[in-house]
Amino acid sequence: MNQEPIDIIIERAARWARTEADRGARTGRALRQDEISIARSAGVSDVTNIRIIETEHVPFPNDPLLARLCRENGLLGDQTLGLTLDHSIYLKPSVQSDLEVLAHECCHVAQVERLGSLSAFVDQYIRQITVHGYRAAPLELEAYRVGRSILADDRDSGQRTDGFR
Repeated sequence: MNQEPIDIIIERAARWARTEADRGARTGRALRQDEISIARSAGVSDVTNIRIIETEHVPFPNDPLLARLCRENGLLGDQTLGLTLDHSIYLKPSVQSDLEVLAHECCHVAQVERLGSLSAFVDQYIRQITVHGYRAAPLELEAYRVGRSILADDRDSGQRTDGFR
């Protein structure tokens, strides 16, 4: 991934993620009733602390090292539809009503809960991206699977979604 020791990258990324998660917790809105059921289906235990932040630009690190790594590995940028940091879910307006994207991001919330902290999630996430790449990282594979599963359940129930591919 980079010349910098991975532990330094993880520490800086975790610090940035905590700052953005806290900002989202202060500025975001609570889940609506229909979104609560999606979050629960995605495995989230603490749905009351989830906050949705609608934004044209998902957070991007100012730290030069993290910014470069994100660009080099395609992790965050204009193509990013959503970003979850702890219980804060940043979503572009184009996907606000997309149940598959919401389920994918809620799965990341459930992963944070399961791993015990945002720092532990960031540690695992970066290590997995380093070894497997973004698309094959186990945490991402799980989130994509959960998103597709919930989308399939909603299609079976006749609800409409906007898609996420």
